[in-house]
Parts: sequence; C-alpha cells; structure tokens
Amino acid sequence: MGLMAKNCALTVFKVENPAAVTAEKLKQFAFAPIDDLPGEETARGWVNFDDILDLAWDVSVPEKGNFMVFAFRTDTRRVPAPVLKVKYEKALQEEMEKAQAEGKKFVSRERKKELKDLVKAKLMEKTPPSPSVVDASLDMTTGMLFVSSTSGKQLEAFAEHFKSSFGQDMKDLSFAGLEDREDALKESLAMETFLQEIYGHSQDVNYDGHTFNIAEAGEVTLQKESGETVSSRNESGSVAAGLEAGLYIRKMKLTLTDENSMEWNAVIDQNFRLRLQTPSVEKSKDADPDAVLLEKLYLIQLAVGALHELFRSRWG
Repeated sequence: MGLMAKNCALTVFKVENPAAVTAEKLKQFAFAPIDDLPGEETARGWVNFDDILDLAWDVSVPEKGNFMVFAFRTDTRRVPAPVLKVKYEKALQEEMEKAQAEGKKFVSRERKKELKDLVKAKLMEKTPPSPSVVDASLDMTTGMLFVSSTSGKQLEAFAEHFKSSFGQDMKDLSFAGLEDREDALKESLAMETFLQEIYGHSQDVNYDGHTFNIAEAGEVTLQKESGETVSSRNESGSVAAGLEAGLYIRKMKLTLTDENSMEWNAVIDQNFRLRLQTPSVEKSKDADPDAVLLEKLYLIQLAVGALHELFRSRWG
C-alpha cells in the first residue's frame, strides 16, 4: 500500500545528501521493462509516483514542494518449480529417446543443463511478470526519507538501487534518530523496553507546535525467544502474563490524538517500522493532487515526529 493509502506501511530513513537525488538521476536509472531484458527474472527502477507507466516523468515532475516524490517498481518473472520440473522431465525423456535411437546410452550432464535452461527460457517467455511498487518521499530540507514498505526484501532492493542511482546510503532510523548510540540501545533492548513501558499507558508529547496524546490501543503481538508470536486484543491480563513469563512485545497499536481531536493510528514494531493511518485528507473534484499529497505527507511527518519525540524523551 502506497503513501496515499488509508493504511500505509512505512519505514523511515535518513539521507545525508538529499541534493544528490535529482530528476535527471531518476530518469537515468528509471525502470526498464522486463520484456526488454531477455532471460532476466527481475527488472527494477524508478517510476513516476503519479503514473507508474511514465518512465520519463512526462505526466508530472517528481518535485512536490520541498519533497522529491517517486516510486520504485520491481517486476519479477518466475516459473513455478513444479511446472519447470514436469516440462523438463518430459523434454529429458524425449532427449533420452532420441539418444537411444542414435545408439547412445545416456544424456550427458552438460546436455541436461542445457536442456533445462532451454525449457526454462521457453516457459519464461510465456510467464507474465508480477509487479510491485513502493512509494518514496524525500524531504529535501531534512534528508528524511519515507518508504512505503516494511518488507526486508523490498527495502533491501530499494536501498541497493538507491545507492547505485544516487551514490547515497540510506540510514534506517530504527532508533528514532539516535543511531549514533545504536550498539548501546540494542544492548539495553531499548525498543523492546520502550514498547513495554508505554503498554497500558498514555503520554502527552509536544511536536511541531502540536500537543499529542499517545496511548496504547489494546492490540499487541508478543514474541517468544523461539520466534513464535502470540496476538492479543484488549486482553491486558493475557499480555501481563506473557510479559511476566519472559515474552516481549514485537509490535503494538498506538493512537495519537492532537489538541484538535484529530486522530492517527499506528502499529509500531521493535524495528520502529510502522503501519500508519492518518486523519482523512479531503479530495474534492477540483483539488490540486499535489496539494492533497503534500497534506498527506505533512500528516505522516507529524505522526512520525511525535513517535520519535516520545522515544527520545525516554532514551535521548
């Protein structure tokens, strides 16, 4: 789900030199259709946020206010293993019959590999690619980068292409901007402790001229050392028993309410990755789409900033 979705996945990064991200570089490293890459299983690159088919940014520009807004598209084409196995075995059987007719007793290992590659290539031509798109918004004044995914695999691919495109690393703000103390915070289980401390409580936080009340909203996922998870909804007794038994909070739902009773809902995990629902953005028929987007990004910024401020108030 993208940045404009009602509920959007969100991971926050910091880019040291945002000026390196330009429209020219986006075009240079734009998505190349997988049909133009024979034999490739994956194609990836930048596309227009407003139209993922626009690889030249003819529909609109990526500059939106003080943001650079774009999307990362990945197309993957894979042949299901069972299909490949059946087709290969049939081709191998035919090859064996041909070899026997020529007086041969077996098919060489090299020929088997060649045959499997040929079968796979033919199947690939008939297999439609599966696309995925991740939105991104870079604040050119602060270097704060919002990426609409919490998938480790997607984020890794995004970071690799970002590095090769702009020569910039993305720093995952998994400790709300306190990454210079990352080792110490990990050693002290800062995020796990943070989530446990705010469970069952609420706290007021001041950020960007607003006062937010941040409260735990009753939905918790606990995790065992084995990795097994247990979800709980409005069952404080069960959560308390789990915590006493040594489980820890993997993710938790929070509600943020400002002084005007505007409400955000955020599910935050132990890596500070979010699933965020902002207040609704009005979309009138004649509304400027860039204005609507900028309002949405501002609402996202407020929630992220308030949550970071809450974390820093305890660990900063």
